[in-house]
Amino acid sequence: MLPEGVFANRRWLPQRAALLAENQVEAIIGLPRRTFQASRTTVKTCLLLARRQLPAAGQVVRLAELEADEIEGAGARLSAAWERGETIG
Repeated sequence: MLPEGVFANRRWLPQRAALLAENQVEAIIGLPRRTFQASRTTVKTCLLLARRQLPAAGQVVRLAELEADEIEGAGARLSAAWERGETIG
């Protein structure tokens, strides 16, 4: 899990470029702001699913945004969709 800014802010461009050049990124899933509320933070967080291997030609990265009411059971739904090769979201 990474703060959303890692995927969007200009200052993280070199790190994003290295991540994409060296890993097969499968999906990026945005989580609700209140996901880590118990830890007293509301930083928008994303779940990054990647394989430690060079990216395949024509790589497709799945993007999704989970709402607060979708968190329960989301892991199983996302995993099943991934296995079927479906678009998540």
